[in-house]
Amino acid sequence: MSEKKKRGGLQPIGETLSMVKEGYQGILFPLEKAPHLIGRDEEVEFLYESLHKKRMKNSILIGEAGVGKTVIVEALAEKLKGQVVFLEFSPAACVAGTHYRGDFEQKAPTMLKYVTSYNKRHPELPLYLFIDEIHMIYKAGTADDDSMDISNIFKPYLADGRLTVIGATTPKEYQETIAKDAALTRRLSPIYVPELEKEAVIPILKEFAEGKLNDALIEETYSKSLTLQGFNPDKSLEIVDRALARNICTGKPIDKVMIAEIVHYLSLVAQPEEETKPSRHRCTL
Repeated sequence: MSEKKKRGGLQPIGETLSMVKEGYQGILFPLEKAPHLIGRDEEVEFLYESLHKKRMKNSILIGEAGVGKTVIVEALAEKLKGQVVFLEFSPAACVAGTHYRGDFEQKAPTMLKYVTSYNKRHPELPLYLFIDEIHMIYKAGTADDDSMDISNIFKPYLADGRLTVIGATTPKEYQETIAKDAALTRRLSPIYVPELEKEAVIPILKEFAEGKLNDALIEETYSKSLTLQGFNPDKSLEIVDRALARNICTGKPIDKVMIAEIVHYLSLVAQPEEETKPSRHRCTL
């Protein structure tokens, strides 16, 4: 094996994982392996295309909680396996534990310097950062009138191309945070992630159920999910997941009655405390 292949293979990946474990545990995390992706080919390709742009290579996925933003990034990471190493950066973890202002100001830049230094040494297998809930970098770590927050630390790296970032947030959080920062908005190319339609959700549920729910129950699950707060496929998957768990724990067959009980319970959980309290005794767990 050539020296170039060694540098582009296990050696830099091993170095990255060691770095995460030893120096940035709790701040950086390797992305999980993506499940089989259904119904998001367009978003994955658009995100992949964005990485090859001359300007605004950094992207931000904008979609409601539960529509599957993270799995899109995981699928892209799988697509680029052997070409790019994706790490997830946690803004909350970066701020946590920084009791003194100087701690915070050192924590984030040190991590960014390592990532950019690594990329210089391994251009054949660079590090890309995924930031879920990227709105948290806006004003995170500020102290009263201090303007030194994570977003200001990131901006120079994003502007000159030293860092490649993919973020994810909800439309509401985007408008309340990122959109208010003109400099940050210019550096993050928006990609809208809509809720999946039934045609895509049904195959996802079938794959997740692994044959333990028949087609009629899958249809029933999707239909009932529309009465719940939240977005698909996440809320439909929660129904199926809980049904599978209840079948294991109780031995009861999964049927329409069980699905209805689970949906009823989930609808109570989503309501305010004062509305759910009188009817909790009616919930079958």
